Amino acid sequence: MEKTLRSCADQIVEASIRAVLPDEAVRRALKDFHPEGRTVLVAAGKAAWQMAHAAVAVLGHVDGGVVVTKYDHVNGKIPGVTCCEAGHPVPDANSFAATQKALELVQNLMEDPVFSTRTKDCLEKLRAGLTIEIRGSHPYLLPDIVKALKTLPHLSSQITVCTDDVPPDMLLEKGGIIALLNLLIEHGLAATDVLRFATLNAAIRLQRHDSGLIAAGRRADLVVFDSLEKLAARKVYVAGKLVARDGALIQPIPAAEGVTPPRNTLRLAPLNADDFVLRIPGIVHGVARLRHIRGARFTQWGEVEVQVRHGEVQLPAGFSLIWVKHRHGRHQAMPQIALLEGWGELRGAIATSYSHDSHNLVVLGRSAEDMALAANRLIASGGGMALSRQGDILAHVAMPIAGMLSDLPAAELARQFGELRDLSAEIADWEPPYRVFKAIEGTCLACNAGPHLTDLGLTDGTTRQIVEPLIDCRETPATDPHNNNLRGA
Repeated sequence: MEKTLRSCADQIVEASIRAVLPDEAVRRALKDFHPEGRTVLVAAGKAAWQMAHAAVAVLGHVDGGVVVTKYDHVNGKIPGVTCCEAGHPVPDANSFAATQKALELVQNLMEDPVFSTRTKDCLEKLRAGLTIEIRGSHPYLLPDIVKALKTLPHLSSQITVCTDDVPPDMLLEKGGIIALLNLLIEHGLAATDVLRFATLNAAIRLQRHDSGLIAAGRRADLVVFDSLEKLAARKVYVAGKLVARDGALIQPIPAAEGVTPPRNTLRLAPLNADDFVLRIPGIVHGVARLRHIRGARFTQWGEVEVQVRHGEVQLPAGFSLIWVKHRHGRHQAMPQIALLEGWGELRGAIATSYSHDSHNLVVLGRSAEDMALAANRLIASGGGMALSRQGDILAHVAMPIAGMLSDLPAAELARQFGELRDLSAEIADWEPPYRVFKAIEGTCLACNAGPHLTDLGLTDGTTRQIVEPLIDCRETPATDPHNNNLRGA
């Protein structure tokens, strides 16, 4: 009897201990947790590493994380997570440094001012009386948006649509706003609703009381369709006059009088490979720790330790460079350069003068020679996009009007742009939905949260501050084995 009681007591104790083990507790808590959008992890305390390790195992991945735990309590790497050891229970300098990393990580969770990846936000904004714009540039969001909208008893006038950027080949093939409307119809919305989003609702949003509706006193700008299953414009009237039929203009649009398109807006001298080398001032041979940009679209701050040889930073594996230079002649054009993680090791260079919102000259790559080659091709052509690899130009689309527009016939421009986008896969390994060709034009969009490189330097879109990329550095002998040690964080 006594042995049986003791055995039962032992089993109860063991079960109680297993029930409160940190990793087991996390596994149970996250078993049915399926987060939407970005997922970041922050863990602190003696059991932080065990809990974080279990969380990542259950979730499959996280988009960033920071673990702060006691010295000698990190038992290995956790994918996507920076593990920091620090003083416990009394905090020390490492505790404060690790906390700063965690704060920087969660600061980037602020909602994007332009759009949200969470469909529930659409409903919350509508209930709050705000207007939402469904953007055609993020088609992977549309099924969930339509699903959410169909839960509403009424689709109000607060719902509008917009295209954002549409590449010329896709514009020619599928159209602009009409392509988005057809996608919304495919995902289950009625054609009458989506047409109202694009016409009456848009006019209300813009306070254009002369448009958006077929009625007395409104402008006679009309589109005629022959089906509501798939929209195709059969006739287009402007101010009551038929101007297009079956996708073709009846008369060419005359050039505007007295308007001279702005050309020669890349006010830069030719560049050389030395302009694309990342250097640490005052260091010949040594080690430096740098802040860098991690990720595409939703960027995060990262830190990495690099070796410096002959004054030049040696690019770590998995990293590339991003380079920006002011090209409008409005202030002194000092080139800016930073490390870029999460775009892979670019096999050549991508240059563009079409880069929101300042549209400066932006170059991504690993090879200084290829970066200079692509940049110089754009300087010579007055802007556009160019791809280079191993000393050759793979593709080039000239955009000589303001560095953003072309006066080529639409079909020719579409052909060139489509070819350039296809060839870009030889330089970059694209990974939808965020690391895609379209992301190139938004790499310097500093209004977005997180780090972005601008013509003024490395900036934080959350705090609106320019950030010094160099954290610390030290000179070491050229033969120091530490020069061969690269550690990312």
